[in-house]
Amino acid sequence: MIYTSNFSKMRSLPKDVLTIAICRKVPEWYEGPQYKVLAPSYDLFVEYKNNHNIAYYINDFTNNVLNKLDIEQVIYDLVSLSKLDPNKHYNHIALLCYESTNEFCHRYLVGQWLRNHGYKCEEYA
Repeated sequence: MIYTSNFSKMRSLPKDVLTIAICRKVPEWYEGPQYKVLAPSYDLFVEYKNNHNIAYYINDFTNNVLNKLDIEQVIYDLVSLSKLDPNKHYNHIALLCYESTNEFCHRYLVGQWLRNHGYKCEEYA
């Protein structure tokens, strides 16, 4: 199972869930893997913070990030990250960023993209 969530909920995730950051910059204390391929560009992030135009954000992120990715490569990369530590066994992955649950965020677009390609993905609340 692939989850989406945020850094504030990271400690409440079950131990068999590997957290993977999908944002441009992580908190100083975060030591887990990062997969910036699924992060919005810095310019898009700044544009959204300045004008909060959700339609523009969705269009830009979809066309300039998600539509340029190979879903099979992304899944392969995420699974590979879950095998980096041979001493730990992960059954699930949680893709993390900063925004609170129910606040508009690119991780919801990533989750929908994964579901549209047949992968089970839900928000860990």
